[in-house]
Amino acid sequence: RTLADVSGIDVLYVAGIPHRLAAEDVRTSLRVTGEVLDRLPTGAVAMSPLPVIDEVDAGARSHPKFHAFVHSDWALGVRMAVMELALQ
Repeated sequence: RTLADVSGIDVLYVAGIPHRLAAEDVRTSLRVTGEVLDRLPTGAVAMSPLPVIDEVDAGARSHPKFHAFVHSDWALGVRMAVMELALQ
């Protein structure tokens, strides 16, 4: 699959690719833009673990389908629960 075909996706998980791990043209081709988010089906979301470096275009970060901060907030509770279990 490529970002050209996002039909049928419910959740697009967006994680960064380190600069030296892939060629810049590959990293650029995988960058999520507002146009990609517009093509996601109704009700679909894009999530990111944060921080967002350049894997999501700056203009797409305020798109209604981009939920990086919701994802981050949910993960905080999970991390707290794991830490509590580990400290018992």
